[in-house]
Amino acid sequence: MSRAKSEFDLVEFSATLDRVADALERLAPPAPAPPRFDAADAFVWHPEGRQLAPVARVNRVDMSLLKGIDRVRDVLVENTERFAHALPANNALLWGARGMGKSSLVKAAHAAVNAKLGDGPRRGRLKLVEIHREDIESLPELMALRRRSASWCSATTSPSMPRTRRTNRSKPCSKAASRAGPTT
Repeated sequence: MSRAKSEFDLVEFSATLDRVADALERLAPPAPAPPRFDAADAFVWHPEGRQLAPVARVNRVDMSLLKGIDRVRDVLVENTERFAHALPANNALLWGARGMGKSSLVKAAHAAVNAKLGDGPRRGRLKLVEIHREDIESLPELMALRRRSASWCSATTSPSMPRTRRTNRSKPCSKAASRAGPTT
């Protein structure tokens, strides 16, 4: 009789566990939609929803308008090209006061490298992702979405907004493009 009672308890316990698991699944937020990397060349990372929002038009200047930074520009573009072709590349740290052109250089290098990739199968392979300084701790989640990317963050610019309309959401931060993933 005690044997039948313990068998009944296991069946009841199993059914209870199934109901609890079903209830937890209903309460869990839906899984985020996978990013559509073909939607744009640039994205803004929103860690609260684990989403990459495509930026339709990146606010950038032509590389030829950036003056007095020829050596830095050449090193960054060469390194970014190596990264885009899955060759060994270095992390890049650009630093300086606000308004010195760090974001402009990164966005111009991104455009130049993507233009060199052309219309072949590699077209659009290099993506630009804006991540705000206060969201750095969510970087592993971002990298889980896409292993290969170039990343930048800025307090003064965003791909979608001109400088004058952007609020100062975070302090200035560094720029990075890395084969293993962005570091800032």
